[in-house]
Amino acid sequence: MSEKERLLETFLTLKNCCYLLWSWELDEGLDVQKTDCPEAELFKRLFQIPECKNAVTEHVSAHAEGRKMPMICSVGTMLSWIFVFDEGPVYAIGPFFSGYKDEENCEVIFRMLKLDEEEKAHMNKLMWKIPMVTASSMMQDAVMLHYCVHQEKIKIKDVKIYNVKLPRKRLRGQIQTDQFDDSSGYWKVEQVLLDKVRRGDMGIVKFTDKIAVIAPDQYRNYTTTPDQYKNSLNVLLTLVSRAAVEGGLSRKTAFSLVTDYRKKINKSNHLHELQMLSEEMVLDYTQRVQRAKETMHCSTKIRLCCEYIDTHPEERITLQMMAEKCGYATSHLSRKFKAEVGCSLVDYIQKSKVEYAKTLLETSTEEVEKISGELGFESSSYFSRMFRKWTGESPTQWREKHRIM
Repeated sequence: MSEKERLLETFLTLKNCCYLLWSWELDEGLDVQKTDCPEAELFKRLFQIPECKNAVTEHVSAHAEGRKMPMICSVGTMLSWIFVFDEGPVYAIGPFFSGYKDEENCEVIFRMLKLDEEEKAHMNKLMWKIPMVTASSMMQDAVMLHYCVHQEKIKIKDVKIYNVKLPRKRLRGQIQTDQFDDSSGYWKVEQVLLDKVRRGDMGIVKFTDKIAVIAPDQYRNYTTTPDQYKNSLNVLLTLVSRAAVEGGLSRKTAFSLVTDYRKKINKSNHLHELQMLSEEMVLDYTQRVQRAKETMHCSTKIRLCCEYIDTHPEERITLQMMAEKCGYATSHLSRKFKAEVGCSLVDYIQKSKVEYAKTLLETSTEEVEKISGELGFESSSYFSRMFRKWTGESPTQWREKHRIM
């Protein structure tokens, strides 16, 4: 067994511990040479969809000189494959869902494959076995698959993304309003996500892999550009901030966060950074709504204290500082805060920083030491002690268990 074969086998074995991924070896015309997919006769037809073949051809032509970088091809904004190119064969893993399973998209794919009723019913059952993979995870899988084939380390930003837009039947002269139809997958996903934000429901963590489909404009052409994703992300930011206000977050806090996140969005120029930012943004707003509901019964000045602490995680906040902002003596603020919130102000500060750290650990690749510094802790060891105090786990353990990348 060659080194390449050994690495590929190890990679797929490890990935299949988490979710099922079939491997494919194709020729340059995307005809299947080898696969472990038991339903290859059905799924191999997807490679021959003209739009899919054109996307691969376009990618290969654009990278004719030098090493071809891996690509992710999504058919109809949801059914996706990872392709890695060698001198002769093309290696692929998939399919998997990179977004919401849109029933209309499935019907379009079935029509393009010219399936009879029996094949259509069978493939529809198979669709439920196909895993849902988050945007950041599929980017990481592409990087690792490339390493298995070439033993070369590349960056996530080197992975190219192609979204194949499938033709849909439209009535002549009729305005297209599918995304606003209550039966539309886009509308349903958007409503569920925004409702979770309003309720401060941290179960939204399991929902973040569907965020990308809320703004289908990003799938306008073959290639999703950072600028297109930025436009979609700004729309999402507006929707989420309004939902947070409806859920009880103060307007001042919600809209100051809008300013901060717009700066981050405009500063980012790589798709993987923007994808991670979308997850961080939704989790951050949801978490703040949850905490706002916990302090809704408090007096105005105590609520303002909590809001200031929650919106300034990077500051080294002290009891004296907050007492001056409230116009209270430190002893009076200390007693009043504990009576209304149920914990000391120092404990609230620590817990607030740890909650923000949890979001960063779940949605970013920043080192623990860097996160510690950003949150104003004296040292990474002190940060780790505080983190363990409030979670029972170290930052590294938390990331391994809860990361959604």
